[in-house]
Amino acid sequence: MPEDFPNYVDVDYENGEGENPEDYPSMEHRIEKAIEVTRKGLEESLAQQKVV
Repeated sequence: MPEDFPNYVDVDYENGEGENPEDYPSMEHRIEKAIEVTRKGLEESLAQQKVV
């Protein structure tokens, strides 16, 4: 499994399993999903930095 994120960021690699392009019919829907995933990762990263 790739280690693209620091260990303290909880990456759910199974999130979205079983989804397909039809679940996100437009580019806007795909961008919204990408923003959601990115925001969650950044929030977890920032929270961890405050702890350290």
